[in-house]
Amino acid sequence: MSIFEQKAQQIAQGASDKEEVSQVALDPFTIGVIVQILIQAVKLYMECRKNSQETAEAMRSPGVLDRWRLRRLVRENLDHDEAHDLLAGPLFRSTLRVASDVTDEDVGQMYAEVASM
Repeated sequence: MSIFEQKAQQIAQGASDKEEVSQVALDPFTIGVIVQILIQAVKLYMECRKNSQETAEAMRSPGVLDRWRLRRLVRENLDHDEAHDLLAGPLFRSTLRVASDVTDEDVGQMYAEVASM
């Protein structure tokens, strides 16, 4: 399992545990959407020419611009209005919780996976 899939599972689990997402099943398609959001976020950091340690620090304590970008990525990838209304907030908050515990090694693996795509 790739690092992106592992983190997507953690995000989905966190969203379903801590939020009111019981109305919607977090199925494999939703996991795939979360993986795409994570890949796009890492690509944005790479395009900003940040190394993996700078990216890990930005993920652990995101600024206003980082949070805005994440909300935008979530909105762009949850294109169905009903799915967006139910999942956007919980996925955003769960992503921030998972990112707060990310290690430099995790981000290094993410960089390597994106580079090999």
